[in-house]
Amino acid sequence: MAIIVALVIMLWHALPAAAQMDPNVQYQLAPGFSDVAPHGPQNAVGLIIWSHGVNGKEAQYQYPPPQSLRALVTAGWDIVKINRNPLFEQGWITTGQQHVSYVVQQIGAAQQYGYKRVIVAGVSYGGAISLEAALRVPVYGVIAMVPGIGQPKLQSGGTADRNSANIVQYTLAQLKGINASRLLLVMPSDDELLPDVDQSPAVRQLMATRGIPYMLVDQQVHGHGAGYSAAFAPYANCAASFFSPSFAPHAGEFHCYHDELPPVLASFGLNLNGATAAWIGYLDKSAQSVVVVERRTQAGSFVDFGIGGSLSGKIKGHGAANVPATWQGNVLSFHPSGNDMLSMSPNQGSNTWTFNHARVSGGDWAGTLMLAASAR
Repeated sequence: MAIIVALVIMLWHALPAAAQMDPNVQYQLAPGFSDVAPHGPQNAVGLIIWSHGVNGKEAQYQYPPPQSLRALVTAGWDIVKINRNPLFEQGWITTGQQHVSYVVQQIGAAQQYGYKRVIVAGVSYGGAISLEAALRVPVYGVIAMVPGIGQPKLQSGGTADRNSANIVQYTLAQLKGINASRLLLVMPSDDELLPDVDQSPAVRQLMATRGIPYMLVDQQVHGHGAGYSAAFAPYANCAASFFSPSFAPHAGEFHCYHDELPPVLASFGLNLNGATAAWIGYLDKSAQSVVVVERRTQAGSFVDFGIGGSLSGKIKGHGAANVPATWQGNVLSFHPSGNDMLSMSPNQGSNTWTFNHARVSGGDWAGTLMLAASAR
């Protein structure tokens, strides 16, 4: 089994992510992102094994993982994709269980090849496969986007038949038994394949009994393609912190725009020592992380700040420490250089703050921050 994973690693650029499948072959391993060289088992944080969804289209297996998962690749994870031949799809009880067995085989292969951690991940049907694999063998993490063992038949008017309840209950049963140290779920309340179904309350109630750190992205994103949307990008960056082995998230729900403050600060070499307040958030367009720490002294206010790299890693992060800052009313401003003018202010009727980064030479960025720590 380890030979299979090793072959994909060695031939990473020779295996296109959307290669034509032999009609006699049920599974094909391919790079998750063929344009990114793997770190390899000795250098990678771990391996992500991605499973796609199914909707009856022969080209379904060609769908890549969400581009937002490049945040995890940039953080040091390798990612491999399992292409399933649609000619073999016959339902959850038959081929669905075969798919799970194949994922379990690849988990063992990755571990035998030297990967210290494995995350099983997938969307829709692939999300259900990933959850089921974590029932059979322990894994470091699971990423399940809009998971479901099938697609309910929609009645006239767009409502789902009773099969939708069966899908939801099966997912809950999977969550009740999974063996993973960290879990990311994407479950929008307006999933068009599960109309009028909000899984979040039942999932939170169940996960409160499990003692597993978990992220649940629900109201923040929309539709069955939520994990592929721009709205999910900040949560992918947050997930990179959540899954970092150098960070130990607390048991229970992990709240982005707050709980990732310690690892994001550490990534810039910053800390909260003597802090008056600290904010964490993301740039609105690029989803780059933003952290601001204020300290008030007899000499005035000073801030440490950092702006993280892009999801792809092409834009590198930067920051500065002990920058003089001024308050004008409820607006905090600081100028780390003559070219950079940064400011932030609270939004009325919300617990969010607007972050602005303007450059005299041109180029403005805006972001959304939340107050994550305060000693005021």
